[in-house]
Amino acid sequence: MRHFFYLVLTSLLLASETPMLAPIKVTVLPINLAQHQIEIQMTLPSGFLNDGGTLALPSWTPGSYLVRDYAKFVDQVRIIGGDFLEKLDKQQWKVPPHQGALTIRYRVYGNIMSVRENYIDESQAHLIGANTFMYAPQNLDRPYEISFKGFPKSWKIACGLLDSEGTVQAPNYDLLVDSPIQLGTFRLHEWDSQIGRAHV
Repeated sequence: MRHFFYLVLTSLLLASETPMLAPIKVTVLPINLAQHQIEIQMTLPSGFLNDGGTLALPSWTPGSYLVRDYAKFVDQVRIIGGDFLEKLDKQQWKVPPHQGALTIRYRVYGNIMSVRENYIDESQAHLIGANTFMYAPQNLDRPYEISFKGFPKSWKIACGLLDSEGTVQAPNYDLLVDSPIQLGTFRLHEWDSQIGRAHV
């Protein structure tokens, strides 16, 4: 029993000493809501993919496991102040070696009202993570920090990962794509349950 106690204590101490990974910071901006377009600005932190690598969009989304072509709704993938990224295949883009942080921007089109697709117009933006946010295939544990700028002031944000500042904080990519985001003028209802606070 004593051996088990020390093993658990050692594991907890090692976990507490594990450095926090710098998040991938994403800003979502409207381009033309009437034309169903938003822009994603995705900043890769220093040390992340500095030697180059790939970014991708999934071909499926949680709860709907058919093969999808989400990348067809994305274009103009480029480094801010630099070149367009080379598209390697249907859903992957090549990130060149670089120094320091790197910000990539791309446009997303959404005009399908569905639980598995993006829908964007002048009244709302319903965002599915798998349709919207790129990931590095070998780095799914990297946290994400999603903020929103330029949307109508009357719009609210709803997401299970939303913090008090209006930012979506996801500890990893899997949880991010399992947490839809809604922007608009909806009414928000909150209540306490046995497992925590819920809202709809």
